[in-house]
Amino acid sequence: MALERQNIVETALALLEGEGLEGLTMRRLADALQVQAPSLYWHFPGKQALLDDMADALLADVAVSNEPGIPYRATLRRLANELRIAFSTRRDGAQLFASSFVQRENGHRLAAAIVAALTQAGFDTPVAKKIEATLFQYVLGFVLAEQAAAKHHEANDLDIAADDQPDFAFGLDLIVIGIGEPPLKNVDKVNEFMRALRAMD
Repeated sequence: MALERQNIVETALALLEGEGLEGLTMRRLADALQVQAPSLYWHFPGKQALLDDMADALLADVAVSNEPGIPYRATLRRLANELRIAFSTRRDGAQLFASSFVQRENGHRLAAAIVAALTQAGFDTPVAKKIEATLFQYVLGFVLAEQAAAKHHEANDLDIAADDQPDFAFGLDLIVIGIGEPPLKNVDKVNEFMRALRAMD
């Protein structure tokens, strides 16, 4: 069977389960595919390009469904939970994504879905993009910490139901509720609002 880019990524993700991110090497991947290591470089110029494709593949099932008319806060919660599950279902999934520097098709779809939910609710586009970045970074950081703790306790096979994680839900609500109500018309006003909150602390 001819070596294909998608098959390489799927095999690499399977290898990630057994070896972890640190143990994932091009040589081990070639052995798993029963090919010579140089064959991989016809499809990927280097390991980083492979990691970028693997990271995007993690998000294949995120933000696929679109439910019009759903309140934007419910949409943000759903997408955040989908993202967390996507990172959590693979060993070192969050670390893998954090090591990627290129946003691809699946990542763009998720970002667009979050921004669309916010702009349709009345938020200005620059503000919506800042909220999207904050939400994404919260989920990524939470799962990074979660998987690091699991690795410390030699329990990397995480099967997490979002409803069973009150800490995650609490932090998510701090963001989703804390963004306030639209319209927030420009980033300067948001920054002014944040400065006023800090002054009250």
